[in-house]
Amino acid sequence: PWIFRAIERRMTTGADPEPPSPEERLRVILEHLALQLEDKAPPVGVYEFRRHLSCYVKGLPGSSVFRSWANRVGSPEELEAGLRRYFEEDLVGTAYGS
Repeated sequence: PWIFRAIERRMTTGADPEPPSPEERLRVILEHLALQLEDKAPPVGVYEFRRHLSCYVKGLPGSSVFRSWANRVGSPEELEAGLRRYFEEDLVGTAYGS
């Protein structure tokens, strides 16, 4: 979702785009999850959303551990709580078990 901002920055300044902040990522992820759940009720909406979630966290510290945890979650409440832990409490790599 940040592609247009990245293109504009590159074209206007020639500089590499700044990555989105953790707060911005979380806001967009939660908005995307809410839209997904409007379209498909849980647990199907959560299952389908998990494919997109991988793209949002790819390359972030501890993302492989987070993705492993998220792929076992079936409820939107649990997923949202885990997302908030990952992005707000910075428990990357330790909050999700092994």
